[in-house]
Amino acid sequence: MNYRVGDKAHHFMKGNMVGTVVNIIHENVNTHWSTGGSFENKIYIVLEYKDGRREKIIKSDLIKVF
Repeated sequence: MNYRVGDKAHHFMKGNMVGTVVNIIHENVNTHWSTGGSFENKIYIVLEYKDGRREKIIKSDLIKVF
């Protein structure tokens, strides 16, 4: 799923806490070696909730709200 700033989403374990995407962070992990692991870059989405709190969540853990 592709996310853009302004989209609504929530963590798959917190369906009652819908937030707005305010930032997308790409972390380069190509400098690390791992056994049996993936070398792709990690993508994090920063959600802002109605009460002003922000949470950084890995993209694969999010569900988009339409």
